[in-house]
Amino acid sequence: MEPNRVICDFSDAAIVKKWSADAPIVLSHDNTGMLLTADKKAKYPQASMAISDKDWSGFQDCVVEMENLGDKPQMLVFRARSNDDNGQRSDVHETIPKGKYEMRFPVAGLKKTKQDAITKIYLMTLNVPEDGCKIRVTKLYLEPKRAL
Repeated sequence: MEPNRVICDFSDAAIVKKWSADAPIVLSHDNTGMLLTADKKAKYPQASMAISDKDWSGFQDCVVEMENLGDKPQMLVFRARSNDDNGQRSDVHETIPKGKYEMRFPVAGLKKTKQDAITKIYLMTLNVPEDGCKIRVTKLYLEPKRAL
């Protein structure tokens, strides 16, 4: 069986430099992972990264390990876009409770995205509250299809 494919191991501070973010999201590294921090209310701020590991078609699940360091639950959106085409992007929304959390979803659920041609991924915070939010992301990886 094929092993997990790590897309981003955020324990390495260098990976954070490959990401960009829209205000008010600020990206930083705390020796554990990438921090997505917003200090004020915002509708849909995002962080994104162009990826070179484009073929996700042989994998079953995508997993994002994180921790909500804020006081309130925060809606997080994972987006994958293929062929640099906004018409080929899919979103997965989850409410992240306070504390450690594992966002897990099937790669096949990215319906509008061509799984063998993913060119950019995003992490977006939806409806950030007045007092902002802070999420630490530690790892993003793909799990292989399991044998029956």
